[in-house]
Amino acid sequence: MNILSLMPSGSDVFVVGENRSGVRSAEQMLADYAPLNKVDSARRCGLYHGRLEKQPQFSLESWWAEYNIDGLTIKTLPGVFSRDGLDVGSQLLLSTLTPHTKGKVLDVGCGAGVLSAALASHSPKVRLTLCDVSAPAVEASRATLAANGLEGEVFASNVFSEVKGRFDMIISNPPFHDGMQTSLDAAQTLIRGAVRHLNSGGELRIVANAFLPYPKILDETFGFHEVIAQTGRFKVYRTVMTRQAKK
Repeated sequence: MNILSLMPSGSDVFVVGENRSGVRSAEQMLADYAPLNKVDSARRCGLYHGRLEKQPQFSLESWWAEYNIDGLTIKTLPGVFSRDGLDVGSQLLLSTLTPHTKGKVLDVGCGAGVLSAALASHSPKVRLTLCDVSAPAVEASRATLAANGLEGEVFASNVFSEVKGRFDMIISNPPFHDGMQTSLDAAQTLIRGAVRHLNSGGELRIVANAFLPYPKILDETFGFHEVIAQTGRFKVYRTVMTRQAKK
């Protein structure tokens, strides 16, 4: 809708995508503005065409949503991970974050900022830095911190691409999908790059689906790891920056 609001009436609109990605829903979504017709299909993908008849009004405020956990207000936008509520993996990771944590904490792939907000709510002496590759996630995290009267630096970064300095703890619920495909690239970059952003004795703590091969990467990089919480589907891994870590 944001793009359509910037286009003049009469503009051609083309939409293409895989069927399993939900592209069929575009017909219903745009029916009031640019009625679409399917003009081609191949390899389980569809191509739709329409003409913009009515320019929609776009307001970011109308897209905000929020939910509450343990007295915290979590602000979210479309496309932000766990937009409709706290996911099971993040909930498991949160259960391991003990009160009175101190020092500099980096939240990589911060999403709506729920991990950082929960940590700061019981550990007011932490100094928070949050980053995410997604612009909506960055805005959602800023809004979450503001809604709860919390402070922290929030910026866009592809894992560590824009991160400066070292931290006492790095926390993350790293993604393992790139579009519709399974991808370990972000998580591998996170684990291997953490050694350049942790202080001596600093800790990396991540949650992941139990079937993902993160223990091997953690051991190759840090020399060891431990599982500090688990369910049938998820595990929380912890490792520490020591001399044996490969910088």
